[in-house]
Amino acid sequence: MPSWFNNVVSYFANDGVSADELQANSDRLDALKAEQDRRTAARLRNELDEETAAEWEREVEFNRTRPGNTTGLNVNAELDTAYDEGLAEGQANLTSAVRGPFNVAGKALTGILAGIPVWVWLLALGALFIYVGGPGYVAKQLKGK
Repeated sequence: MPSWFNNVVSYFANDGVSADELQANSDRLDALKAEQDRRTAARLRNELDEETAAEWEREVEFNRTRPGNTTGLNVNAELDTAYDEGLAEGQANLTSAVRGPFNVAGKALTGILAGIPVWVWLLALGALFIYVGGPGYVAKQLKGK
């Protein structure tokens, strides 16, 4: 989706805050978190030892890269994904609502038509052939040859 569309949707969904403002806020919070992590690692190195600081940094990196983490959030990509999911769900709902009555009618008609014996179908086909003038047409074709 275009960025302007995401801004409009976000503005109404987030009490007047646009997607660009949400992205700027997310980036600012990510920068603050990264600075806090750097300060904590430095403090651990000064107060404890390098091994404890390295372990803490590995834990921070693990938490940063795990699924569901909001660090490095791309607001426009999240809005695009939500829009696509909503569109797909709406399409599925509409399709099932339209398809439902046809499925019911089709099953009912199939049940009725399948219940008629084959000999009745053949008799009806012969009657239709006579009704539309089939014997006269066949006679003309045979005389013409």
